[in-house]
Amino acid sequence: MIGQFAIREVLEADLDGLARVVVNTVRFGYRGYFPDDFLEALTPEKERESRRLAILVPGSFCFAAIDESQQQIVGLAYGAPRKGLNQFNRSVLEDLYVLPNYQGFGIGAELFWAFAAEHQKHGRKDLLARSFIDHPSSAFYEYMGGKLLTLAPRLFGSKKVNELEYMWELDDLRRLRRATKSGHG
Repeated sequence: MIGQFAIREVLEADLDGLARVVVNTVRFGYRGYFPDDFLEALTPEKERESRRLAILVPGSFCFAAIDESQQQIVGLAYGAPRKGLNQFNRSVLEDLYVLPNYQGFGIGAELFWAFAAEHQKHGRKDLLARSFIDHPSSAFYEYMGGKLLTLAPRLFGSKKVNELEYMWELDDLRRLRRATKSGHG
């Protein structure tokens, strides 16, 4: 049973929990999209170090969803400013993961809004997120009001997949959040 959950900024003590969420969610949610050898190469130890380095990126934001009854991390949202020329006003939601047993309860949406609010607080103009054709996350981003921006091939291990990029503008985020709070979105 899913109990109460809280969204909060990540602490360094959360790294093991974050790694567990990423490895379990990616292995479950991307089987068939990525080669099995790529998925099996994901380990909590490697992911813990990757998360540690990621949260040290200047301007990055990372939030955890905590199941308060189990006192465990069940989801995360991570992102940072977009790198590149004329990209300083954009944030990229690099990762949004919720453990499979906790999906469908609004946790992903709450993580998204926590990230978006932090993004707005720091004066970012646009928010970007990536997904893959025919993956459930693309439907989630569309439901959250994302506008399809680009489609590009990307290599994961030995497999090429088509990556989608979604965008939200600052005004869109404000309007969408008001609509969801009032039950109209």
